[in-house]
Amino acid sequence: MYVYNIYNIYKTMKTRKNRTSRNESTATFMGLQHWLVHMYERLGWMVLAQSKGYHDKVSSYKKSVYRLEEEIMLKMKEVSCLDKQKDLQIMLHDVQVLKKHVQKDFH
Repeated sequence: MYVYNIYNIYKTMKTRKNRTSRNESTATFMGLQHWLVHMYERLGWMVLAQSKGYHDKVSSYKKSVYRLEEEIMLKMKEVSCLDKQKDLQIMLHDVQVLKKHVQKDFH
C-alpha cells in the first residue's frame, strides 16, 4: 500500500515543462544573481571533474549555464525598470563570457 501511494505521488508530480510556458521567467532577480555567482564558483570544480573523467557532472554544469542564459533573457523581457534591465544586461554578458569558456574547455 505504501509503495503504491509513493508511486501515485511521483506519477502525478508536474514537471517544470508542464507548469510554465517558456515565454516567462520563473526565477527572481535575486535568484538569478545567486545562480550566476554559483556558476562562477563551480567552474573550478568542473575543471577538476573534467580531469578526473566525471563527464556527467560537466554535462550537467553546461546545461545549467545554458538555462541560466535563457532565464536571464526571459527576465529581460519581463522587467520594465531600467536599472534592472541594465543589471540583467551585465549579467547576460557575464554568462555569455562563462558560456564561451565552457564551450572552449568542456567540449
